[in-house]
Amino acid sequence: MFKGVVCLLCAIFLSVLSSCHNDSYDSGDGTYSFLCADFVMAHANGLGGIDYAITDDGDSLVLSRFVQADWITTADSSYRVAMYYNKTGVTCGGTGRKAFVVEPVSMSAIPVLEPVELHSGMEMKTDPVTVESVWISNCCSYMNIGLYLKVGRLDDVSVKHSVGMVHEYDNHNADGTVTSCFVLYHDQGDVPEYYSSKVYLSVPIEKTSADSVRLRVSAYDGEKVFCRALD
Repeated sequence: MFKGVVCLLCAIFLSVLSSCHNDSYDSGDGTYSFLCADFVMAHANGLGGIDYAITDDGDSLVLSRFVQADWITTADSSYRVAMYYNKTGVTCGGTGRKAFVVEPVSMSAIPVLEPVELHSGMEMKTDPVTVESVWISNCCSYMNIGLYLKVGRLDDVSVKHSVGMVHEYDNHNADGTVTSCFVLYHDQGDVPEYYSSKVYLSVPIEKTSADSVRLRVSAYDGEKVFCRALD
């Protein structure tokens, strides 16, 4: 295993990573309320509660109340989060980016895979997964992946998947553009493959100077390749 791999406990998938509703809150029912869903960077205040978030579109979401969650481990820090919320109809802030006061409905932390460089001594694992979607955040800061992992109940809670992102190389294309090429690291470990559980992952790509990204993923029906432009 190499630095940058995220280990995901099998038991966690059932309650946390299979959906975006691991922490629930009463939804607002005001005149302007309607359910929204966004990937955001959520800020934890000095007391360890989420107080605001920035969407991938650059909008500010000021929470009507602080949110506590067990994945908040450090005060005054930011977390990659899938967030469901209701807009209250109240805007705040001045000109420029939009800012809204929102009523939080649910939040789930999204594992962030920091890419590592491929090297000759690396032990690669490419056990299969099922990929549902791959997309680039509007801010071009993240490549996001929605996939399904095979899981099963075990008495041993230490049994886990391991996932990571490996940067293989940069390809210089004939048209003068550059494509940054990645491959998904996945070690099934001893996790039984009884049924599928969904997980979202985010890969930071804001430091790349490439014009596009290419992702290789081992799937049950063969290798899949996803190419996405960076606008």
